[in-house]
Amino acid sequence: MRRHLAYVDGLRALAALWVLAAHVYGTAWPNYVAEPPGGFVGLLSGWMIFGNGHYAVAAFIVISGFCLGLPIVRAGGVLRGGAMRFFARRARRILPPYYLAFFVAVACTAMLRDNSGSYWDITVPVDRYGYLGHLLLVQDVVGRDQADPPLWSVAVEWRIYFLLPVVVIALRHLRTITVVVGSIALAYFGFVVAVAYGLVGSNVQFFGLFVLGMVAAQAAFSENGRWPKIRERTPWLLLAAAFGIGIVVAHHFLRGGYGWGARYFLDLPLGIFMVGLLVAGADPRTRLSRVLGFRPLAFVGAFSYSVYLIHVPLLALLWQHVLHPVGLDGAGMLVALLVLGVPLILSASYLFFLACERPFMSSSQRRAAAGEFETRGVVPPVSAA
Repeated sequence: MRRHLAYVDGLRALAALWVLAAHVYGTAWPNYVAEPPGGFVGLLSGWMIFGNGHYAVAAFIVISGFCLGLPIVRAGGVLRGGAMRFFARRARRILPPYYLAFFVAVACTAMLRDNSGSYWDITVPVDRYGYLGHLLLVQDVVGRDQADPPLWSVAVEWRIYFLLPVVVIALRHLRTITVVVGSIALAYFGFVVAVAYGLVGSNVQFFGLFVLGMVAAQAAFSENGRWPKIRERTPWLLLAAAFGIGIVVAHHFLRGGYGWGARYFLDLPLGIFMVGLLVAGADPRTRLSRVLGFRPLAFVGAFSYSVYLIHVPLLALLWQHVLHPVGLDGAGMLVALLVLGVPLILSASYLFFLACERPFMSSSQRRAAAGEFETRGVVPPVSAA
């Protein structure tokens, strides 16, 4: 089993860039719901519309389940070192960059004006609920959107980690299909309950996507039981293509009648789409693996967590202090942010990665982030943020 799977980094990079593009769109058109761009500009940029970034976050969750499932596959279906060691490793890997990013965002909000007209007015001011929610990792429901809105997903994923040992035990003693269906049913039941209590932002349904990612790791690499035959006989890329097309069509028809809620219903088919890509790409001989493993793309994927953590406060500063004062708006703002803002944000994110993320990686994770390819081992677990 290869130690570093470049195609997974490529998928992670695409998800991070999609989130960044969606937030660029929301910065260029803060009233995008009421006044979306039309004509040629709307045709080219429609995929970037702000709310569609939700799909990228869902993809991150599946990738995270896949990466964290790989060491379990290698260990024969057990959580090597036990649950407490797993939690300690996750805390070391995820939390220091997260807290540092939050305080960077708070520092940035001090340079932002209230009621500036940008979508990012929601980030200021940061009150006691914002500090409390972020410090306790419940910012998806307490102090949500303050300082750095994308951080809500870190809280969601952090809670999922505590269920991973239970999933591992279930996969050892129950049929895989039973675990998958049960996890998805439980996740969506929890989602319905959360909606009833006004906690839709907790995205409880993501637990089902995480389990799909773990099972994708088995499908891609396990040599136990029927997995080799399933891997060989299933047209994974065709499966991904079918669900991908279905998602696009369903989103187009559902968004008018159900608005934002359509995205939550489409999380599950998106999870299956990601499973198809992750298993299909595991074969290094395929064109999919080579395309997704394109080195510049994989390079961005290596620090995608940092991109996710700090891009919003940087976007807000760039909009308010550089581009908006010169009178740019709409399509002009979009082009300026894409041409000027995205390279600057990626560069700053890489510096943040070197200073605030890389020091907390294990030696194997650092080698993987540097793009070193080895012939044995597994992909080191990295956040889906």
